Amino acid sequence: MHASVGKDLISVFESLISEGVVYVFTYFGVSNNCGLYRTTSHQFRLFFQARTTVLPSFCDAIPLYDVAGVMTGVEGERKYVKDGKIIDMLVIHIENDGLKLNVTVLGEMLDQIKDFVASDEQQLPEVIFQFARVKNIRGMLLINPNVPEPVMFRKRYDLIKCINAGPEHKVWKFIVRVIRLWTVSHFANSGMKEPTEMVVLDEEGDTIQCAIKDIFVPIFESLLTEGNVYVVTNFAVALNTIKFKPTRHEFRIHFKRDTVVRPVQDSSVPLNEFNFVPFKKIHAESREDGYLVDVIGQLASKGNLVEFTQDGKPSSYITIELDDLEGGQKLRVTLWQTFVLDLFKYLKEHPCLTYVVILQRKSIGYQYTICQLIANNN
Repeated sequence: MHASVGKDLISVFESLISEGVVYVFTYFGVSNNCGLYRTTSHQFRLFFQARTTVLPSFCDAIPLYDVAGVMTGVEGERKYVKDGKIIDMLVIHIENDGLKLNVTVLGEMLDQIKDFVASDEQQLPEVIFQFARVKNIRGMLLINPNVPEPVMFRKRYDLIKCINAGPEHKVWKFIVRVIRLWTVSHFANSGMKEPTEMVVLDEEGDTIQCAIKDIFVPIFESLLTEGNVYVVTNFAVALNTIKFKPTRHEFRIHFKRDTVVRPVQDSSVPLNEFNFVPFKKIHAESREDGYLVDVIGQLASKGNLVEFTQDGKPSSYITIELDDLEGGQKLRVTLWQTFVLDLFKYLKEHPCLTYVVILQRKSIGYQYTICQLIANNN
């Protein structure tokens, strides 16, 4: 609720009232809350009278903040003239639950924002406007304050299963492990870095594919390592319509220039995830759907190593046959290049009677180079 002290009574109350302190007010007047600018949505406002009493009190149930959100952007500093003085101002963008708010900051608050931007902090800051103003009512700005509400706000992550394409202004934030990271050389432009792709995993075991365009690779290549956990914020979402789909998620993620990636230590995100497909289903699966699958089987036989030259570079492959662990089905698998060397090396270093092989994110009917080979692993 808004309270006003008339000019003729300021000298009576100015020494009695301080910002942030709780008081008991009695004997005040009430009127309709009208006017162009309203600091509260209450139907009425109160005004002090000569007989109004002001007594300090204590009540920790009264909150001291009004608006919280992620600061997603800062516009250029501007100047305007007021009462013959040049005033500096800055407009920042904050977002919360898919809604955006533009906030004008002045004075000390402007200096706080500029100091934060100059610090090169990677994480998008959560900001609180305490008694935010709509014209000339003094407010307070806190950046990443150490109070319970914004701490909870910072720890609120989206789950991969909830990722979708709308609304456009939604600021996504999740904590994930990079379980596969690779470059796409055949999409590289001359003189540019190769585009980067990866599959990430969240605490519930769901996965989604992420893509980084060649122009943005220099921003993120030193930050991302396969196997590590990251908090990722402020990315774009698009339908998963590419030919080869490392995950069955309906959508895929695209990093933007202002996407924020911050490494964290979090054991709640599993090290890996498998979704094994029975051999019978693989034989019946369409080769055109593009989904990559995980398979597990016992190594039954292996063919001869075939070496050849492709585009002037030496290459090789080998065909192996796996027995379904459920029995009754066999699957022929072609391993290429480094996977051939990995298999031969493992067989030589670990001689035994039985080998169990896992092929993670294997294409059906096509070669796809993000496949991962695991043999006799716990």
